[in-house]
Amino acid sequence: MVPTRRSTSTKGPVATGSTRMVSVPEDDAPSLHSTTATTATATNTAEASEDDSGKLLSNSGSGRSDSTTSLSLDQSRVSVSSVSRSSMRSSAASTSSDRIRLSHTESVKNINVEKLTVNKLRFASLGLHGRKAEMKTIKGCFDKFVNKLVKTDEGGEGEAVGSKNLSEILPLPDFDFGNTNTGSSEVVFISGESGTGKTALAESIKNVVFRRRGIYISGKFDIQNRRDPFLGIISLFRELCGEILELRLRNKDGYEALCDAILSAVGDEIVLLTKVVPVLKEVIDIPDDMNAVAEQGNKEAKERLKYGFLQFFRVISAHFDHLVIVLDDLQWTDAMSIELLDGIIGDKDIRTMFIGIYRSNEVDEAHYLSKTIRDLHAAKEKGGFEVTEISVGNLDVSVCEEILISLLSVDPSPASSRLAEICHKRTDGNVFHLLSYLTMLQEENLLQFHLGMFKWTWNCDRIEEETAASSNVVDLILAKIAKQPQEMKYFLQLVSCLGSSFEKDVVLCALPQMRDSTACEFDMNELEDEVDELISLAIHERFLESQSDLRFCWVHDSIQEAALKQRFSESEIDTFKFKLGNALLQSLTEEDVENNLFDIVNLLTSIDECPEEDRATLLGLCLKAAKKSTELTSFDSCVIYAERGISLLPVEKWTQEREVSLELYSLITEAYLSIVNAEKMKVYANEVLHQSSLSELEKVRVHICIISLNAGVMNKAREALDMSIDVLRKLGCKFPKNKLLQARLAVSSVLGAKLPSEKDIAALSPMEDETRKACMEIMVNAATFSHHCNNIPAFIALNSRMAQWTMKYGVDVYSAPAFALFGMVKKSMSYKTSALYADRGFQLLDMCKEGKRTESRVTYISWFQIYPFSKPIHSTLKHLLRGYKVGMEVGDVESAMWNVSQYMCNSIVAGKALKPLAVDCVTYIEQMQMLKADFTYHMSLPFAQGVLNMIGDADDPLKLSGSAMIEEDFLAMIESSEGKFWSSLHLQIFKSMMCSFFGDFENGAKLALERGDVYEKKNGSPLAMTDTLHQGVSFYAMARKTKEKRYIKAAKKVKNKVVTWVKKGNVNAVHYLSFFEAEEAALEGKSESATELYPKAIISAARSGFQHDAALVSERYAEYLLHDLKENDSAGQYFQDSIQYYQGWGSDYKAEMLRKKYSYLWPDEIPKDITVNA
Repeated sequence: MVPTRRSTSTKGPVATGSTRMVSVPEDDAPSLHSTTATTATATNTAEASEDDSGKLLSNSGSGRSDSTTSLSLDQSRVSVSSVSRSSMRSSAASTSSDRIRLSHTESVKNINVEKLTVNKLRFASLGLHGRKAEMKTIKGCFDKFVNKLVKTDEGGEGEAVGSKNLSEILPLPDFDFGNTNTGSSEVVFISGESGTGKTALAESIKNVVFRRRGIYISGKFDIQNRRDPFLGIISLFRELCGEILELRLRNKDGYEALCDAILSAVGDEIVLLTKVVPVLKEVIDIPDDMNAVAEQGNKEAKERLKYGFLQFFRVISAHFDHLVIVLDDLQWTDAMSIELLDGIIGDKDIRTMFIGIYRSNEVDEAHYLSKTIRDLHAAKEKGGFEVTEISVGNLDVSVCEEILISLLSVDPSPASSRLAEICHKRTDGNVFHLLSYLTMLQEENLLQFHLGMFKWTWNCDRIEEETAASSNVVDLILAKIAKQPQEMKYFLQLVSCLGSSFEKDVVLCALPQMRDSTACEFDMNELEDEVDELISLAIHERFLESQSDLRFCWVHDSIQEAALKQRFSESEIDTFKFKLGNALLQSLTEEDVENNLFDIVNLLTSIDECPEEDRATLLGLCLKAAKKSTELTSFDSCVIYAERGISLLPVEKWTQEREVSLELYSLITEAYLSIVNAEKMKVYANEVLHQSSLSELEKVRVHICIISLNAGVMNKAREALDMSIDVLRKLGCKFPKNKLLQARLAVSSVLGAKLPSEKDIAALSPMEDETRKACMEIMVNAATFSHHCNNIPAFIALNSRMAQWTMKYGVDVYSAPAFALFGMVKKSMSYKTSALYADRGFQLLDMCKEGKRTESRVTYISWFQIYPFSKPIHSTLKHLLRGYKVGMEVGDVESAMWNVSQYMCNSIVAGKALKPLAVDCVTYIEQMQMLKADFTYHMSLPFAQGVLNMIGDADDPLKLSGSAMIEEDFLAMIESSEGKFWSSLHLQIFKSMMCSFFGDFENGAKLALERGDVYEKKNGSPLAMTDTLHQGVSFYAMARKTKEKRYIKAAKKVKNKVVTWVKKGNVNAVHYLSFFEAEEAALEGKSESATELYPKAIISAARSGFQHDAALVSERYAEYLLHDLKENDSAGQYFQDSIQYYQGWGSDYKAEMLRKKYSYLWPDEIPKDITVNA
């Protein structure tokens, strides 16, 4: 947003605000009214060049374009003509106007000569020299990026994950879990020291991008404002918004479609994005009904912001062809920006070429940018992108001579070679340093254009005598700035404090007060003319360049650095910045102060000691900046602002500034937890906890941080549960620590619980009491800890307590998950009652204003743990994917990952087609790994490898080793985790399942007997259904084969479990019961019953959508017909049915095994040739 000046009108006075700021001395704050512009005149004489063989050069030579940024010996002609409406009118104006009239007359007379001569150093048309290999590399990267996009488009966009299109793209059964990338990103990092031409190298592909109808957008980080979160991303968005606005001008329908797509994809998170990037509000019309989700924990807020950014870029990269993103000065980036970039690059739905530029001498191996580059190299194969690093160094003497020849339009000669040697010696071949040195030679008349000889002339001896080597280009720029008018020097210093770019209106707001704080009136029109003139001169002198009509940036960082350092010591610079911050604070509107909050606070905190009269204001601003940093999930910045705020607190802070102190200490404690700095977090947490004047409710945020540190970072769930109970007691919520008392409370809670009606729930009001709301948050976390440490009584009692409080005190954001979790407890008693509790949970979600925060959690509890036992399992899949989407939207990544993990599990139970399911496994497991969701990641690996084994992606189908995991490595990881993961359970389940599936019934039965019925203790999951089915297959097969009692007993136990399920209303187990009844009849020799029950089970499975189970039952029936009844023809028919079912499911591997094994049953049929890996 363009800043708005307070109390302004088009003409008339501008209020200067408070007079508490120190006045700027007159010589430091000049006015254009009191000085005369300094002009440079061309010399009529020129020394003879050492090259006497010079010749006239035509305009067709290199370096001859008319550039507004080129430097000229006749500078007065350009600069003064651009200030015709200036207030640069002083007592010396007559002399200036004589010069103006003379220059104008000369320019009219010699207009044709002006067009023909080459009397300017035309840097803009110079091009890149000495970078042929680097340019070829970056151009090659862009070509690869384009080619990948073409291949992707030729292959079709595909549908959602797991769709038919995606599965058809992947050749199966040669399915490689480790090489499923479909990404089309290209990543380039350009490194080198300052001034080596890194940015120019990146820009060398601009024209190629435009010819491909692509867009090239760039952003830049800034050393002056490196504490500002997302600074480079914001500047990137500014250019991107410009592209969107340009689209509106040329294609309104396309613009509206793009905006609709952004709003649809980003959802409510667009409100959060506008807090980071306010300019978005000027581009997209955001509906009033879009609201940001209420306050969340730091972890959730961080993930939610990332989700919003990624969704935005997904839409943009899909809309614009060939999106090239450039971020400059990455050495000054913030950690959150790096994390976001990592997400953009790793997202296969974002098709972009990313170019990162950084100073190699400012990034060591410990810098997080170095770690990011290493991580990207490690992840590129699976991530579907390529990483190219280009190192740019200084130029050698020969390339320096090439530049001189091109710039001066001369032929190679001993004179040009010697000048090149001098330039190289003085600048060490640094490109920017070299061009600055040549500019200085021109300004000092050591390099001149001779109008008589029509060529550039110089004297190498004189150049060597009168110039010295400078190791710092800043010195050259300082010398150039020193020759500028006083008002220009002051202007450059002022805008250098505003960062790498600035808006004109910010200067207009600050300049009056910075010049003279006692002045009361300024003519705004006159002031604006002055600023326009200063900007024009700065552009002409190549200090600045225009980004838009109102926004300007520095040509190079070194110029900004030099402008800031002129005349002042470090302490004087800090004082100057403080005054500028104060000026902006006084002159900007409240909204613009908010939009520029970080810049203002950075300026005001430049000084070590804040004046006492400004302390309260600065304290409030630091608190605001710390809060805003937390909202934007920039916790490093929060720490900086909160620490500075704490330093401004009085000695008696807990009495004089109680509320501010508590907020600052709570913020910094939460921030240190988020960046995992336990020691620092404890220091600030203990300060709060030791304050007897604070209530326990006021200390809750800090208590939660300490609990979270133990539970998350230190993985001490039991300790976290005990601490939670202690805090609950301090808040007045009595809860037993003793396990026996917890068990008694759990039993009484379950037995005494009464299911509320829908009407009872609808009559509830929101919970108002803040202490109870705090207790609800602690209890829901404590319930999670109790589950992790297997304290089931505490888990039951805590969820029961939350449900009781909801009915007694009203609806809280954690009421819905409490009801769902209590429904999970009730499942052991009644599937119907359990489902009704889940129904009430969703009803509470709809009633709660902040319900979306916990929707993902309620979804995976209900649609994984509860509804699959009373509703068709196929119906759960879409709800679990919805839970995943909502979790990602609101930043509840843990719940989102649980949803997709259970989606994979339920898909296996439901018999989802294996090929698209394999694609789903790849997609979601990679995402779990990227998001560091270790628990669900390791838990899901056996799911994925089990699916791949059934497809045929394993050397040994009975062993869970292949593209997804290696069994031995997985077991070693489980053992070394010290109980952190219980994924070994899933490994055991899928191992016994593979034995059953591939006919190794003896080992399948053995593994099942060793493991026992673990789900009796875990209260069941849908995986228990498939596990029970395959246990039964192995037990009945071994019972029929061996007649051993242990197998017969185990088989009947499995069947009785299924009988109980069906009686309680499990619709997904009906065909299991028919199947086990058939197996039991076959075991007992009741062939008539068996031949009736097997087909019944097959039909039941097929009609219910369980194609994979129909295949398995058909196979078992065929074996019974073949081996027990000796009915080969009938057996052959049912084997054929089984093969068709397996192929329809996607297990061509198993189908081919059956076809080859029983090929003698079809002597006239040629078996279908299917390549099998094992």
